[in-house]
Amino acid sequence: AMPLEYFWSVDVDASDNGAAIKAVLSVLAPNASSVHINASLLSSGGHWIFELHVRNSFAVTSAAARHAVTRQLEAAPILFVDAPDEVTIPAGGELIYAVRAERPQAG
Repeated sequence: AMPLEYFWSVDVDASDNGAAIKAVLSVLAPNASSVHINASLLSSGGHWIFELHVRNSFAVTSAAARHAVTRQLEAAPILFVDAPDEVTIPAGGELIYAVRAERPQAG
């Protein structure tokens, strides 16, 4: 069986440092099923839109899968839910659990 081919891209106009990221993605081998982008290309930005097309051995190419990534500028709260690991409820049933949030520790 022939392997899948992966075609990665970035929306240059809608992504921070898009031209530099595009240069990295454009030289990937077609068998690159995952991507590593150096942190230096991402450190100055906060929003990126990536796109992936996949082609199979019959030369059929998928529709684009787009994924937007936005850096959160503030530390996210840590949520705790007091709930059992599993629960079964009847259709139309209701679940009520206690939830608490904590600020993450600095550091």
